Order: sequence, then C-alpha cells, then structure tokens
Amino acid sequence: MLKYPSEDIIVFAVPKNIAFWKVILKEPEETSYQGKFWVLYVEFDSHYPNYPPNVRFVTNIYNVNISGDGKICHQILGRCWSMQTKMSVIFENILDLLKKPNFDDAISCEKAHLYKESPNDYKREAKDHSNKYAKNDFKTLKDEYRLEDDDNQIDESP
Repeated sequence: MLKYPSEDIIVFAVPKNIAFWKVILKEPEETSYQGKFWVLYVEFDSHYPNYPPNVRFVTNIYNVNISGDGKICHQILGRCWSMQTKMSVIFENILDLLKKPNFDDAISCEKAHLYKESPNDYKREAKDHSNKYAKNDFKTLKDEYRLEDDDNQIDESP
C-alpha cells in the first residue's frame, strides 16, 4: 500500500501483477461527492510509458468527464501525456476533475447539458450517485475489494 502526499489517494499494487493497481480515492468534503471513497484501477500495458496507463473508475460516479464504464476524459491521459508524467500528477488531476469538472471537454454531453440548464439538478444527481455507489469509509472499500497492505513502496522516479 502506498499513500501519496495526499492522504486522499491510496494505491494497492496487485501482488501477482505489478502492472495493475487498485486505488482508493477520497473526494474532498466540499464537493457534491461529500468526502466519499471511490475505487479506480490503473493498468500499465506494454505501450507504457510511451502511452498513458489505462485509468478508470470502478465505482460508478456521476461526472461529465467520466463515462458510464469509468473512462476518464482528461488531457493528461491523452493528448497532453508525457513519458515524464508521474502517477501522483494523474491522481491530482482526477481529484481536480471531481472538484471542478471540465464542461468544455465533457465525455457525457447529456450531463454537460444538464449542468448548463440546471446546475443544482446536476449537483443533486452527483450527490445521489455518491450516496448510492460510493462508500463512507476506507475500510469498507478495502474489505469489499480484498485489498491487502504490504510494505512495498512504489517508486515514481522517471
């Protein structure tokens, strides 16, 4: 298990496959997601680091920049990818999307339209999704996904 500088991001490398991580992310309290906990996965395929890793939400989340299957629409995972990009930067950018979605680069036009027409309805949908799918505490998600602590540290050096 690795805690990034932010206590809101905890990474679990899968013991039998170091190229696959499970991540528990905690959203800050001041958002529609109410400080809930979410699970993501990170998969480093054979093209990494020339191409970005596949990062997706496992927990269903309501956000204009995240598809129904968890795909995250962010420049850092596409056209702005660099081989020097650290995972901590990716995670911080994902947290930023949750704090302040990018409505100009929406993956869901329907959600973006709802926000433009009725921001309060959009926020209510996000909050309802959060209450339905996210968890209130780290331990519940850790147990549900059978994530195990170990003392291995993940080195982000380029």
